[in-house]
Amino acid sequence: PDPPQASGSPYKAIVYVMFGGGCDSFNMLVPHTCSGETDLYTDEYLEIRQEIALQKEDLNELNGPIANQACETFGVHPQLLAVQELFNNGDLLFFANTGVLTKETDKENYWKDTETQLFAHNFMQLAAQRIDPLKNEDGTGVLGRIRDVLTNQGLSVGAFSIDVNSISLIGKPGLAASPMILSNNGVAQFNHAPSSSDMNAIIESLNGETKAESGVFGEWYSDVLLKSLSHNQLLYNALEGKTTTVTFPNSHLGRQLGMVARMIDSRIQRGTDADMFYLSTGGWDTHSQVLMNQNNLFANVDASFKAF
Repeated sequence: PDPPQASGSPYKAIVYVMFGGGCDSFNMLVPHTCSGETDLYTDEYLEIRQEIALQKEDLNELNGPIANQACETFGVHPQLLAVQELFNNGDLLFFANTGVLTKETDKENYWKDTETQLFAHNFMQLAAQRIDPLKNEDGTGVLGRIRDVLTNQGLSVGAFSIDVNSISLIGKPGLAASPMILSNNGVAQFNHAPSSSDMNAIIESLNGETKAESGVFGEWYSDVLLKSLSHNQLLYNALEGKTTTVTFPNSHLGRQLGMVARMIDSRIQRGTDADMFYLSTGGWDTHSQVLMNQNNLFANVDASFKAF
């Protein structure tokens, strides 16, 4: 197939990072100064979290625009210095108190009032990738639906997950090309050392024009194979020689974001107006040594985000 052609619209990218296992968001974003009737930091945060609470003097205070909130200021985890800077500069925002509840409920009735099975890691991670608690667009993901809208507007939009498959990138069938899975190490060229100089031409010939008696499954296989080979060569050529100007952390998240940076740099060669990227970093199921584990996890996130 011919490579995609960009429309000329200003390029945009969405990078979705899943904190697999379940990030303890109450130690990511914390009430700081609350002068209302209830001091959320003292009366609720410290009271409930006890020994895993962060001390107010250790928080990185957020000084960006905050309005119509229960507190005048909030803080982020001590390791999130780059996140603090992004927020204070107006380049980052938080969506707090969001989830997949479809109606008001309570502890006794939540199990019959909710469409999504709560408290199970796998179901909640899928729900976060779908963002469709009422199943209005069942079988699709939030990034896939965004991509569908942009595709219908005539834009060329790529969809990539790094190292893993994700339903977040799935849209309506037949509307856009299938998402691709990339390695955080880059794209390996198919058959880079062929046993004969015309090996690729032979493969294309064997899977080329079909006959009337060709089986439907054989045609489908050949079509998928040739498209895959074409995409592999396009991405390999687009990424060849692409390097980052900063050093990313040598962590799984750091390598993934480094790969995304290279992909964004190749947008002209790939002929795209926009891209959707899905990344995942694990280890957030901190049942023990919570504060120590969070220090390590948030430090990695902050360093990776800062490099990106």
